[in-house]
Formats: sequence, C-alpha cells, structure tokens
Amino acid sequence: MIETVLLSHCAPTLAGLKMGNLFSYFNSDDTYVETQIAIYNALLESKDLKMLLLQKKQDRSLVLVYRPKMVAQYLQQGMVKQFLLELGYPSCISQEALQHLSLRLHSEKDFPHEVGIFLGYPFEDVCSFIRNKGCNGLCDGCWKVYSNVASAQ
Repeated sequence: MIETVLLSHCAPTLAGLKMGNLFSYFNSDDTYVETQIAIYNALLESKDLKMLLLQKKQDRSLVLVYRPKMVAQYLQQGMVKQFLLELGYPSCISQEALQHLSLRLHSEKDFPHEVGIFLGYPFEDVCSFIRNKGCNGLCDGCWKVYSNVASAQ
C-alpha cells in the first residue's frame, strides 16, 4: 500500500522537518499511483503538503512529497535561483520549476541531481555533489555532505 511507503520515506516532510522527500513506488496498474496522489492531495492540502508524480516508467513511479511554501521560499534564495536558471529552468516559481524537473527526469539521459534543491539539501552540498559526480564527500547520511559536516550530523 502506498500509505506504508509514504510514511516510511516521507515522515520528515509530513512532520514539517523537511521541505521534501522522494519515494519510488511499484506500479501495480496504470492508474493506481495517480489516483492515490489525487486522494492524498485532497487530504493534505490543508496541511500545506502536496504530492507530485515526477516520473512514471513502465513499472515504477517517482513521487515527490513536499511543502509548497517551504519550496517556494528556498527557490527564491539568490544563489539557488541563479543555479536553477543556469541549468535551464525557465522560472523559479515552484510549480513551474517542479514541472521542469519532471520534464528533465523524463527527457534527460542522466539523473538531474539538482533534485536535491527541491528536497532541501544544503545548496553547497548539491552543487558539490554535481561538480564531484557524487565522489569525494566528507560524510554520507541522508545525503552526501561536502560542507558543514557538524550541522549535517
């Protein structure tokens, strides 16, 4: 059931501790995930939470659970905004940026690691992860840390 995956992978966002979490879900049929997302969006709207289907492949769906206000605020920070614009994002308005992220997931050969921005990972760590191709981190946990190890732990 999607509830189990939602709770186990997205608890920090559901609790308001993080702005976003991703989870991958096995597609048991063509419309199940979309139907569940619509149901949960109706239930979660009053809690400033949303679910978005970012990518659907043959047997898997990649779903983002996020807090729209937190994402919108983060995307408006100067360095974050500039970074996304340099990557070809047409806008840093959260809905438009998320649509562009979804488009990149569907059309790009390589995974768009800027997804870390939408999950609330520290900007410096996202940039360093991309620049270092995932290598040379200082420590690993929920994400690969490249700066400020003390606050990440």
